[in-house]
Amino acid sequence: MLRKASKKWDSCAGEALLLAVGGGLTDTVGRRYKYTSDVTAVQNLCGLVSFRDMELGRFVTRTIRETISPLGSYPYDVEDPSIIPDSEICSN
Repeated sequence: MLRKASKKWDSCAGEALLLAVGGGLTDTVGRRYKYTSDVTAVQNLCGLVSFRDMELGRFVTRTIRETISPLGSYPYDVEDPSIIPDSEICSN
């Protein structure tokens, strides 16, 4: 999902279900989100990737990072206060 119109509350229930079965939800490059009352952190600014298991999540987010890296610094250049620092599920 790559729409700025989606908000954290659109994805939090699905993330809870995925976490319960060993999966998860991250931004497009595998960084985890924190849920906060900070009004500047409610939009999903860097896209979403959901996955049923961590190995699949690592594969998908690594593939996305490799695919978009020639295009520039997105999403690393996006100021998103909901991204948890140093939280990528798969580092390069």
